[in-house]
Amino acid sequence: MGEVSFVNGQLVAPDDAHVSVADRGLLFGDGLYEIIRVYGGRPFQLNAHVERLGWGARKIGFELGVSLDSLRHACLDTLAANESKEATIRLIVTRGDFADPQRVSATAKPSVIVTCDEFTGYPDSFYDRGVDVVNVIDGRSDLAMINTLNCLPNVMAKKEAEAKRAFEALLVTKKGFVMSGSQSNVFAVLDGILLTPPVGERVPPGITREAVLEIVRREGISCREDAILNDEIGDAEEMFLTGTLMEVMPVVAIDGRPVGHGAPGNQTARIIKAFKLMARGAY
Repeated sequence: MGEVSFVNGQLVAPDDAHVSVADRGLLFGDGLYEIIRVYGGRPFQLNAHVERLGWGARKIGFELGVSLDSLRHACLDTLAANESKEATIRLIVTRGDFADPQRVSATAKPSVIVTCDEFTGYPDSFYDRGVDVVNVIDGRSDLAMINTLNCLPNVMAKKEAEAKRAFEALLVTKKGFVMSGSQSNVFAVLDGILLTPPVGERVPPGITREAVLEIVRREGISCREDAILNDEIGDAEEMFLTGTLMEVMPVVAIDGRPVGHGAPGNQTARIIKAFKLMARGAY
């Protein structure tokens, strides 16, 4: 954790950063979060992240009790207090202290927490060589498109991937549709067309995903939002994942079987280069 955190309106040292043991986020996972990358001291897509949190709050009937603008300022103030240049900001809003076991609406005002940690990204070798992924049955609920604090299914999927020495888990429904990764969105090149599953109940509206869609529009790359079957993704010519921490991560194997030629493809490399420029305001 960084040197300074924001807790309910105050900037405090880590040892003084506390939430109540009655907080609904702690007890029930009743809250929302966003993770924002910082490049050269500039938060990437901060407004989009905060707007997504507000959208998620509306989806679950969560009265934030604070303005989105105040959440933006809390993130910026925490970043400035830590004097961070390459970092991640974690914004958490919970429904507040547990007040009445029978009534969610009887809680106190929401808790707002912001932390900032140094982060310089994954090793260059991951992008040069690509990573392996494995298929995992999607055990998430229909709220999976919202960044709630209920992340246990994602954690278990990631744990399964790590046990198989893979970088990420591809979440596949019982009907065989690829939804997303445990911490990422999925893109695959099939028959020369870049495909990504459309946003829906189990496909989150990723901020990096949206940035990549903007890049492919600018670059004139053929792209379509469409369902991807697990049976066909093994025939992909290229594949990559997108996420706040991983950015655009090339995938070179699924369950030990190579994707394409077993190396990052040309379209993937082109998008990675463009995204790195975009992240630093140079695209």
